[in-house]
Amino acid sequence: MSEPGFVQAMKTMHAVLRGDVSVTDGAQALGVAEDRLGIYSDFVRGHVTGILDKMYPRVRELTGAAWPELKQAYFRAVPSAHWELNACASGFPEFLDAQVATVDDVEPFHVALAQFEWEEFAVYMAEADVPTAAEVSGLTLNPTLSLLSLPYPVVPFVMAWDEQGAPPADIPERVEGGVVTILFRRGESHRIAFYQPGADMLFAIRVVYEGISVADAAQRTNETEDRVVSALNQAITSGLLIGSATGL
Repeated sequence: MSEPGFVQAMKTMHAVLRGDVSVTDGAQALGVAEDRLGIYSDFVRGHVTGILDKMYPRVRELTGAAWPELKQAYFRAVPSAHWELNACASGFPEFLDAQVATVDDVEPFHVALAQFEWEEFAVYMAEADVPTAAEVSGLTLNPTLSLLSLPYPVVPFVMAWDEQGAPPADIPERVEGGVVTILFRRGESHRIAFYQPGADMLFAIRVVYEGISVADAAQRTNETEDRVVSALNQAITSGLLIGSATGL
């Protein structure tokens, strides 16, 4: 049984977009004007590659001359399959990982950086609203919180880049066992905060996530209750926690 005409048309269109079939041949097969098909093809390709430029600016700069071909190769290899147009960039970190062995300018660190950059966008777009302290009944984790385990210390690298306005000269070394990285959206400014959390911040997350009282947390860690409250207040100030440590 032959395929329905619309299925054949879609396959032809996909082949044109990937570059497997020329615009001339595709227009002839579809019975449409070549110039109009060319405009549409350029529009779709430009959208996807433009989204990559927007989502992964640091990876773009670090990969340098390899970036244009990486964009085109991604467009050919990973068809967009989501109604939300920005989502077409979500598969880029996995795609980039597969290029490490074959593209000289792509390194494992770039893959970790791409994972971080995608998560920045995902957290920014998170549907959850960040409540104010008055809107929560107890101490609460920021609902946009995302925890990643990355094989490189990406956060210090990005912070140094932002501070000096240029990428650091040296790429950081891989860390055995990975590095915990957290991101969340601040409520009032909607800015994305990111940290390579220290012991106090991880402790604050655990206390709230597990619903541990200040007294129990102090006993478990052999710290004073004032020390526990101080760690929680620091997390509140950062925007990681919402509410008050009083009465926990």
